[in-house]
Amino acid sequence: MRAGNNAGAGGAGLELRGRLVAGTALATTLLFGGYGGRTAFAGSCVEDPAGSGNFVCSGAASASGEDQRINLSGNPLAVTTTDGFGIDSSTRNGAAITLENNSGRSLTFTDKYNSIITGQDRGIDVENDYSDRNPSVIGG
Repeated sequence: MRAGNNAGAGGAGLELRGRLVAGTALATTLLFGGYGGRTAFAGSCVEDPAGSGNFVCSGAASASGEDQRINLSGNPLAVTTTDGFGIDSSTRNGAAITLENNSGRSLTFTDKYNSIITGQDRGIDVENDYSDRNPSVIGG
């Protein structure tokens, strides 16, 4: 048997395994390697459990100021951040985060990690019962 020849016992299996490894590596690179050379960043908030009005915000901010603005509402509404959370929507009009509670019930925003929250107009806009627009943070 010559070097590089896959003939003989198990040769065909090695060739197939080699192709599978190469194909898997290519697929992984395309899927996780940052399509078009871009790395995705963006802080986001998830309601947990669904319908509860309790949101947890995580993820790093983009370096370009192109994060999508976050609009959260609930009755009551409670928002907390995780370590490393940030949002930068400075290239978009409005606040980076808008919190709304149209019932006048409890609304809290808790950030124990000094998150960087940047919007074009302001970082956080709070609307409680639509009677008060206050760009300050409630809770903490």
